[in-house]
Amino acid sequence: MTTVINVAVTMVMYADMMLLPLYLQTARGYTALESGLLMLPGALLMGVMMPITGRLFDRFGAKWLSIIGMAITIGTTIGFVNLTDSTGYTYLVLMSTGRRFGMAMFLMPITTAGLNQLPARLNAHGTAISNTIKQVAGAIGTSLLVTVMTSRTTAHLTDMMASGGAADTKEHMVMEATIQGINDAYLVIIGIGVVGLLLSFFIKRTGQAEETREAGVTLDRSRTTAVES
Repeated sequence: MTTVINVAVTMVMYADMMLLPLYLQTARGYTALESGLLMLPGALLMGVMMPITGRLFDRFGAKWLSIIGMAITIGTTIGFVNLTDSTGYTYLVLMSTGRRFGMAMFLMPITTAGLNQLPARLNAHGTAISNTIKQVAGAIGTSLLVTVMTSRTTAHLTDMMASGGAADTKEHMVMEATIQGINDAYLVIIGIGVVGLLLSFFIKRTGQAEETREAGVTLDRSRTTAVES
């Protein structure tokens, strides 16, 4: 369950890291430096939130942290489905930072909750598999969202030209079509996020300590059986 949620979460995160710079630099004309600075506050906030989230995870478990984090992420992503050629820079900073705050709430708890269901001896293998799946999901998500953006941009541009948008320059129509294509891609991101949110309600709280005790009981029983034999 947590692995499937991680797939959805990683697709949402990687796709946003690709779509927002594309919007800023391709459609709005911002430089790469300005685009990076816009995303910097969210990255710093995630770094600050990680240890805090770890303490919250120890106290409340992964379920409600994931639900709250996914809800925040989805809510702030809704703010990106109506981007225009005049959307304010400050607004984008706030929405992007809010998304990173939501992601910080569930990225570590979901992974930890999944690994806690494994015996300690399998943690290394579980971590390797989890990281591999995240990388694959990120690649698939990026490809999927770029495909959606490209196809929808082409469709919007065709509609604009068919509706007699001769008053606009070709460059302006391409820019508007690109922005609308990005908006459509963000709608897909919201759909993926909703799937992750729904699955978060089924996360069970497990602890490594309980598994260790169970393993100890099993070991004691095995020793007893061996002695009796």
